[in-house]
Amino acid sequence: MAAAIVLLSLCAAPVNAWKTAAHIVSLPLIEGSGIYASVKTLAGAGGTAANAAAAANLGVLAANAAVGVTAMVMKDEARENLTKIHRIGGFIVTASALALSIAVSADTNTSDDPVRFVSWGYTAFTAVPLIMFAF
Repeated sequence: MAAAIVLLSLCAAPVNAWKTAAHIVSLPLIEGSGIYASVKTLAGAGGTAANAAAAANLGVLAANAAVGVTAMVMKDEARENLTKIHRIGGFIVTASALALSIAVSADTNTSDDPVRFVSWGYTAFTAVPLIMFAF
């Protein structure tokens, strides 16, 4: 299944095919770490700020993933517009990840939990596609 997605992305974007393929391959790492950090935070955090950041992060991740998948299967002008929205969504995901990391580090119930390190790693992972597609 993953090979089919990579092949589809290579065919869909011949100019930046390597960037698209690298983004598709890195998606499970980005999405997985974001979902893990958010769910673990919701399960273990004691503060409202950490829970709100985790819930918001899950929503932003889902919305941006939906826009990205839709953009991948669309054609021409609609694809270009959705790709722009997806890039803006990428900045929002990074901001949400940063807010989650700060909230998890400040929360007394999760400050010694490994989820703190996962959330900071997730924040770094979300910045990679933004940097990669900027050039």
